[in-house]
Amino acid sequence: MEKLLFTLLSIGILTSCSPRYSEALYKSDYTQYVKEGFYIYPEGAVPSVLDYTPLSSLSLVFTYGKPDKKISAPGITIIKNGAPQAFSDYAIPSKQYMTDKLVETAKEYGANAILNLKGIELRKEGKFVISGVAIKLKK
Repeated sequence: MEKLLFTLLSIGILTSCSPRYSEALYKSDYTQYVKEGFYIYPEGAVPSVLDYTPLSSLSLVFTYGKPDKKISAPGITIIKNGAPQAFSDYAIPSKQYMTDKLVETAKEYGANAILNLKGIELRKEGKFVISGVAIKLKK
């Protein structure tokens, strides 16, 4: 009897915690930049024959946290009234917002492209780092 009860209890616990099937697509759409004549080459996708002048290595660090009263950008999500274990009243930037900021910074150097674009989330520190090399493509 104990073995049967243990087996049924084990099956109940294991099936209630099993992962559910899902599909997710994560994308980074650079077409808006290409239309403006600005090119982005993600890390590992740089053509072997590319004529350019490197202008600056860039790294932007975004720290999740309590928002300043002046933050009201469309690319920043303010999470309000979250569960006690979740972020509450935190500002979190979107991938698009962070990419826009990096492109703006690259353009300040006269760049028309970014090489080796990459993003790294540092969850323990509550940060996201986006980086790349601002370059001037030769035509």
